Amino acid sequence: MAFQDPLLLSGTTYENVVYGLRLRGENGHGSRERAEEALRLFHVDHLAGRRAQTLSGGEAQRTALARAFVLSPDLLLLDEPFAALDAPIRKHLLQELKLAVRAHGITCVYVTHEQGEAFSIADRIAVLRRGELLQAGTPEEVLRRPCSRAVARFMQTGNVLAGVVSRRTEAISEVAVGPRLLFARAGLPEGTPVDVCVRREEILVEDPGEASPAPGMNRFRGTVESVVDLGSTMQVRIDAGFPGYPLQALVTRRVAHDLSLRPGGDVFATFSAASVHLIRREGNEKDDDL
Repeated sequence: MAFQDPLLLSGTTYENVVYGLRLRGENGHGSRERAEEALRLFHVDHLAGRRAQTLSGGEAQRTALARAFVLSPDLLLLDEPFAALDAPIRKHLLQELKLAVRAHGITCVYVTHEQGEAFSIADRIAVLRRGELLQAGTPEEVLRRPCSRAVARFMQTGNVLAGVVSRRTEAISEVAVGPRLLFARAGLPEGTPVDVCVRREEILVEDPGEASPAPGMNRFRGTVESVVDLGSTMQVRIDAGFPGYPLQALVTRRVAHDLSLRPGGDVFATFSAASVHLIRREGNEKDDDL
């Protein structure tokens, strides 16, 4: 196991890494080779003789990982191991860890509050709240098909609208959200209360003069409420006639510039029926409190 705090022992980097092997009674040439291999794996072999207290945060965490890896564990437990590090160092170490885990075939449970970290390293993701497992699945399943409002909000879906299935055909369902109707590719019975989930990046913001959308597309005229600069993207809130539910869309800076997006401006919000995920609502759910 490795923790958010590296928790290194007094002594050198090498002594920290070889310590677990010595506890197991491995003190010969083989243990030295294994320790040196682990040091090389996490690029701290040149620091083998350095005192642990003199290492930087990134160097100390690399040493802690090498100390765990040297034991060839069946299961590696990592509790937010990079949370205390700066973003560039964290990103670099995450890639090193991913390569090392897969190269050695080690099962790893990685705890994090950072969704980017989870999606960059995981084969499966579990969403937990107060000790309760809300959903587990592939990154694609958890991101695009959340099983509850709580998971949808945690995965930053952006748009979670309360509605009712008003009509169903073989290929598509019509859902009423207040006075608005939208289309979804789902097979829920008519009259089913649902939460309508549409990820922010799935919504296309268009100029009001654009041509009519293709069949199977949802398109709503609306007014821009706000534009928030997120750096590489811009979040746009649009009043599209869903009572109490302004649509949220993520657009590039170029799109925001080309459309001259600003509060009060008229736009179309467009998204396909395939982008809509419906969650059956069970009674008075209070599961959106994370």
